[in-house]
Amino acid sequence: MKDIEVLDILISGDFCPINRTENFFLDKKYSEIYNDVLPVLKNADIAITNLECPLTNKVNPIKKAGPNLIADPDCINGIKYGGFDVVAIANNHIFDQGYQGLKDTLETCSKVGIHTVGAGLTVEEISKTLYLQRNNKKIAILNFAEQEFNMDENGNAGVNLLHPVSNYYQIIEAKNKADIIIVIIHGGHEFYTLPSPRMVKTYRYFADLGATAVIGHHTHCSSGYEIYNSVPIFYSLGNFIFDKENINDNHWSEGYIVKLTISNIGVSKISLIPYYQYKDKLGIKLMNGDEKNNFLEKINNYNNVIADSSLLNEEWVKFCEKRKMSYIYRLFPINRVIRKLIKKNIFLIEKILNKYNLLLLLDFFRCAAHRDLAIESLKRLIYVNDDKV
Repeated sequence: MKDIEVLDILISGDFCPINRTENFFLDKKYSEIYNDVLPVLKNADIAITNLECPLTNKVNPIKKAGPNLIADPDCINGIKYGGFDVVAIANNHIFDQGYQGLKDTLETCSKVGIHTVGAGLTVEEISKTLYLQRNNKKIAILNFAEQEFNMDENGNAGVNLLHPVSNYYQIIEAKNKADIIIVIIHGGHEFYTLPSPRMVKTYRYFADLGATAVIGHHTHCSSGYEIYNSVPIFYSLGNFIFDKENINDNHWSEGYIVKLTISNIGVSKISLIPYYQYKDKLGIKLMNGDEKNNFLEKINNYNNVIADSSLLNEEWVKFCEKRKMSYIYRLFPINRVIRKLIKKNIFLIEKILNKYNLLLLLDFFRCAAHRDLAIESLKRLIYVNDDKV
């Protein structure tokens, strides 16, 4: 029999019930999706996942860069079947269908007894910490997300933003009220298997403030973890259930669930439970044998890089170099002909783009005062006729 002073908290990655998953959930084919992962989820004292899209029938996509996701509210029954007690909803897609989409999502989760954290319809609701009582322990769950198009433009509805100053007060308040503080963050660089140096600094800061564990979502790939001053920090769990047909990418298909065993001393044990999404059909399955060992070895290799700041910086520089031109193309309206020429001779970019203007642009991004004005100016151009500023 389990010690009453011990509890297991399970946290999975990005759960987006769209495409074939939505159809299976609506047809109540729940077990065909979860397979042998289901008993693992149902055996937890608290099971948490990141709900990556609004659950609504009211299609009203907001203006944004990137896809506007949506799923039928009845998909909540499939999430409930999976044994989830909590959905973290501070992410870059939960506001894809605007205020009404978020409202419907909150109401849909509430109707089936699933707790939500990380977003709300008022300023007070947005930053509200979720408190749960289990086995004589009070658990605080906080959820932050990097800002994309996940709030209304007045900041009155949307997600709880990743903002270290605001987050400081939220964590300190939770520390004074709860025994266990779980911080879940939606952020990072998509398809990059390591955290940036900024992320490491921020997540460790949250650990220093009193977080019992820090968990990362968003990147669509698994990353490593570290134990920092006795606090486990997981930088990305990868996708959980996020259907994408004809995908042949292990990064997208593989992920892991984190099990935190909590005792009187805090986190007494961490367990990684790796799984994969089938590539040729819908559903997930636990990894076993060599497949599991190879996956855990890969995670351990990431851990070794995270533990060495020099190696981490080297990998970050390589990633930035790889992504450099995609950002240049987005920043400047370069036509296809010039783009092809640049690909053949990268040094042409310096002749096409004025160096002084590049310095000004860098200053806009780097200086907080300039960045504030640049953001507000762009918003006024984008939403000039929308009454959204």
